[in-house]
Amino acid sequence: MRSSLNGGILSVALLLSFSVHSCPEPISVVALLPLNSEVSSFGTPFLDGMLSASVDDLDVTATDVSCEVDITYLDTTDESVSFVTQWYSALEMEPDYLIGPLLKHNQQQLIDMDRVELPTRESIGYWLYPGEFSKLTISKLNSRKLNSRKQDGSLPQLYQFSIGNNEKIRNVLSYGWEQGLHNISIILPNSEFGSGMAEEMRELWEEMGGVVLAESHYGERYSNFGKLVEDLLKVSDAEGALDGLFIFADEAHLQMIVPLLNYYGRSEPVFSVSAPLADGLSESERLDLNSIIYPQQPSLVGEYRVDDLLLQIENIGFDMVNLIREEKFGELQQGEFYQGRAGEYVVEGERLERELCMVQQQRSKRVVLQCPSLER
Repeated sequence: MRSSLNGGILSVALLLSFSVHSCPEPISVVALLPLNSEVSSFGTPFLDGMLSASVDDLDVTATDVSCEVDITYLDTTDESVSFVTQWYSALEMEPDYLIGPLLKHNQQQLIDMDRVELPTRESIGYWLYPGEFSKLTISKLNSRKLNSRKQDGSLPQLYQFSIGNNEKIRNVLSYGWEQGLHNISIILPNSEFGSGMAEEMRELWEEMGGVVLAESHYGERYSNFGKLVEDLLKVSDAEGALDGLFIFADEAHLQMIVPLLNYYGRSEPVFSVSAPLADGLSESERLDLNSIIYPQQPSLVGEYRVDDLLLQIENIGFDMVNLIREEKFGELQQGEFYQGRAGEYVVEGERLERELCMVQQQRSKRVVLQCPSLER
């Protein structure tokens, strides 16, 4: 491994593995990541996952293609240089794969551009973007803006992926729909984040053909939570027959849901967008999480980890490098799947989606209800 630090750019070349076939040249990857933990906690674990995808960690799939990968990463939280400058620096490097940016405000800077200009595929092969391409106006870059003569041809292959809650929301709603639910209600934080999630959940559920009967948003005061749930159930019953309740909440609020529903004599299934972290909880406290259904990465089923979210991000970074070095994107485009640590990867249009396991808390145990990796 070799590394050099210069102007906020760190380049690391990793010889990742050898198998039946090796690529003639290293695959170059440039990642735009927030590495200042005071700004974002996501960048460092994502990078850790990328760097840990070495031959000793090859425990996901057997492959007959394995390539050397040259990883360069730019810290988008580096205040000494603007993000726009970093963006064009990344394009100047003409990597085979461009990843990022991860931060939403950097994505907004791309959205605010009149056009996001990209070199052709001969210069950059793939752009893996954790945002929505539909919000960007993408066009071919004027060759005069880059020191490159390879400007004939098509644009890079575009794939959008998620490191946040989008995949969890899609998975948990899809599972609920498959189980025959139609009328649901949702509980989320009283914040801009909660409002955004509520809008996304409502849109996805209605696209499936379902109905959101009611939604409630909780604040920081736990004392009001019982009244919030009571009012939500009343509104739900007035609008139709409630089939299930979907919630995004911290541990303390999740532990209140099941006892409250029991108190009101309800038996509807409860779905959590994120896994309840039961590490350090007593037996009685775990019972308060009983019957909650939630999505989980295959490699984390059965785990109780305080740093669960960061480990999920690390797993995604790990899988990204494995997908690249095993040259799996062409196969995914043809309808194949890839089983990774963070889920089973499939391509739907321009979306790189992850199918997650569905798990239910049953007393002090986690029971797998559905998991692609176990069903194949």
